Amino acid sequence: MKPYTDDEMIEKLETLSEAFHPTHKQKESMHATIFQQKNKRKKRSPLQWKPALISLLLLVTFVSAVTLMISKPDSHSLGFFAKDVTKSWNHVVMKQESSNDLTSYYLYFDEDTLHIQNVDIGSSLMGSGMSESEIQEAAADHQTKLAKMTLQEGEYPNYTVKKKKNLYEITVSGNHGFTYTLEKTAPRKYTGEDGIRYSTGQYIE
Repeated sequence: MKPYTDDEMIEKLETLSEAFHPTHKQKESMHATIFQQKNKRKKRSPLQWKPALISLLLLVTFVSAVTLMISKPDSHSLGFFAKDVTKSWNHVVMKQESSNDLTSYYLYFDEDTLHIQNVDIGSSLMGSGMSESEIQEAAADHQTKLAKMTLQEGEYPNYTVKKKKNLYEITVSGNHGFTYTLEKTAPRKYTGEDGIRYSTGQYIE
């Protein structure tokens, strides 16, 4: 290191005390550096909550779907986890036990078709002593009420029977499809969702 004389040292100190006047190039360099730092601060990292939000939405959707499939215990639908027992109902015959002015059902399940027969012919109207017009009015009322019943006479192909605990859900697809739930109340004894009681000679799974 070069030694300075006293005069040179004083001159250097006086130079340091002078105000700093940057050159035009130094000003440009400082300006670019400052604004680059500001721009870097404005840039934000990608939002971290987006994946978490998507995962939450997917979870809610999945839980809702599973809840709908499982369904409530008192619902007509037995839910996604009901066991298909259609094959074990092959050749089963069920006869209505409870008295009803509208119906006297026979249900027969064969390999691919459910047969529903209503042998009631409006016996309550017979021998009632009513006039012809009264009988016609009563018969019309009988048919109106009968049309509101879940089970209608006919042959229904492609039926399925599903079981969950002591509940059995009969489902028929197609234009005239329907769902009808039976509850097993005793061996070979069943009660329909409409309160009609049935019996069968077979032990069914």
